[in-house]
Amino acid sequence: MKNYISPTTNESLVRLLVPTSGLLASVYFLLSASYLLSLSSLLISVVFFWKSKHNLILLNTKYPPSKTNFHNCKNAAIIYGWHTVSEIDMVKLEFETNASLSSWGELITVLFTSSGILVNSRPSPLRRPSLITMGRNKNNLQKLIATLEDNTHSLPD
Repeated sequence: MKNYISPTTNESLVRLLVPTSGLLASVYFLLSASYLLSLSSLLISVVFFWKSKHNLILLNTKYPPSKTNFHNCKNAAIIYGWHTVSEIDMVKLEFETNASLSSWGELITVLFTSSGILVNSRPSPLRRPSLITMGRNKNNLQKLIATLEDNTHSLPD
């Protein structure tokens, strides 16, 4: 079963309003006998809804929640220039990346649970709504996991 992170209010609104407006446009185009426009509007609405839900999936890193891994995640933020948004000791870390030409920035969430360390990178809900990040979410997760792999045995608990 997939774990999902709770969406913010902004994410929930965008996730609801954009597909709804697409469905309304699809109905309008259908009534206007513009079947191709109706179908394309419907497909865009479905893809937008699916992608916005997909952005909320938590990835289980299979690493144990320890003080060492908590500090390693904080070190990854320093190494890659991510800004700390929130920090709850041994529970949750949130980092935000800088904006670039390919995205407005991403929000990286690290949760320390009894089942392991769960991570998520998604377009930052603290900035403009966005659906795609040109692969930056995947890169952020790879950087974080690589830092955990490199430093798994570096510090005692």
